Amino acid sequence: ESFGGYSFAKGHSASFAVESYQSLFLKTYYPKEFYVAVINNFGGFYQTQFYFHELRRHGGIIHLPCVNNSEYLTTIMKDDIYVGFIHLQGFEEEVVHCILNERNKGGQYSDLEDFMGRVTLKPEQLNILIRIGALRFTGLDKKTLLWRANFKNNKLKKEITSTLFEEKNNEFILPAFDEDRSEDIKDELEIIGFLTSDFFELLNPTHLIGSVYVNNISSYVGEVVRIVGYLVTTKDTWTSKKERMIFGTFLDAEGNWLDTVHFPSVVIQYPFYGQGFYEITGRVSEDFGVYSIEVVKMIKLGYFL
Repeated sequence: ESFGGYSFAKGHSASFAVESYQSLFLKTYYPKEFYVAVINNFGGFYQTQFYFHELRRHGGIIHLPCVNNSEYLTTIMKDDIYVGFIHLQGFEEEVVHCILNERNKGGQYSDLEDFMGRVTLKPEQLNILIRIGALRFTGLDKKTLLWRANFKNNKLKKEITSTLFEEKNNEFILPAFDEDRSEDIKDELEIIGFLTSDFFELLNPTHLIGSVYVNNISSYVGEVVRIVGYLVTTKDTWTSKKERMIFGTFLDAEGNWLDTVHFPSVVIQYPFYGQGFYEITGRVSEDFGVYSIEVVKMIKLGYFL
C-alpha cells in the first residue's frame, strides 16, 4: 500500500527513462541548443532568466531582440542567441508577425525610416522596440531614436488632419545624448522582467569585498564564511519535530551555483524576502564531495540603480 503512493506503470517508467537519457545527451553535447529549447518550451524547474544564465556559462552570446535578426521565439545561430519577441511584455503578437512577414518579403530593414515605412506600429509598440534596443542596427542611440520616431509619428498625424495650406518641413539638429547603462538595465527589467546579462550588474560591488566564492569554498570546510549570492530557488521541508527548514540555491558573483541549509531557528530569525541578493554567513560543510553552507545569518541586499 505504501509503495502505491509513489509507484507507477512500467510503460510510464520506460518512456520517462528514454526522455531523460535523450535530454541528458543533448544537455551534455549540445548545451546551448538544449537550453534554447527549454526556454522556448517555457518548461524546466527554474525561471527563464537562469536558463539564459546557463547559456552564457556555456559560451552563448546573448543578444537582446533585434528586428533584423530575432524571431517570435528565441533562436540560436552557432554561439549567437537572439532573445525572441515573445519575451517583450506588452508587445503584441500580431505586430511581431507583421515585422517578420515584411522582413521575409522585403529583406532586412535599413534604417528607422525604412522600418517605419514598411511596418505600421502604434507609438507605444514602437517605443518598446526602441527601449529594448531592437533598432540598434541603425547605429543611433535610444534617445535619438525615440525623439525621431515620435516626431515622425506626430508629423504623420498632423498630415492626416492638415489644412489647405502646406506647411514647411522643419529640420532639427539633435544634441549628442549621453548613454547610461543603468537606464538600459531598467528598460530590460521593465520590458523583459529580468537581465539577460550578468545579474550582479544590479549589485553595488562594495558588497563583494571580503566575500568568498564557490570556486574556492572547499578550502573553508568547517569554517564560517561570508558569501554574497543571487537567489535562484528555495525548497521547504519539515523536521521530525514539525519545524520548518529550508534548502536554498544561489548564484555567486562568478556565476557558480551554491547550496545552503537554513535550520528552523535561522528560518525564523532570517527569513527570505523574495528574489534578489543576499549576504550569507554560515559554516561550510561537505558531504560526498558536495559543498554547502549551513546558514547562521542572512541579510537581503538592495539593487544598485
